[in-house]
Amino acid sequence: MGPARGVVDPDESPASCLVREIEEELGLTVEPTGLLAVNWMPPWLGWRDAVLLVFDLGVAASDITDRLVLEDREIRAVHWADESVWVERVAAYTARMLRSVTQGASSPSPIAYLEDGLRPEWEPPRT
Repeated sequence: MGPARGVVDPDESPASCLVREIEEELGLTVEPTGLLAVNWMPPWLGWRDAVLLVFDLGVAASDITDRLVLEDREIRAVHWADESVWVERVAAYTARMLRSVTQGASSPSPIAYLEDGLRPEWEPPRT
């Protein structure tokens, strides 16, 4: 279980990748409204280190799940879940990132910079 994600193709911007991946995997057309976080992730399970960008897609309509067309090779189901659920079901690195992003969600402060889902000691918290 985890948030929708994908890999940027050559000559593709990260925001364009997001729009393409959500269309391919969920059948939705989205428009990013901003960037919430930049998360550096160390090597994990054979993957090299990576940078993950977390975009703001706004507030979802209450009927959004009725409009989903799931790419069955990649998405088995979609669930709304609060922290008490996802903290038990996602990989630890995803839980750290989601917690950091959601804790700053109501703040109009700058974009969060994260390392392995956590704010580095040298970065002050968003206020």
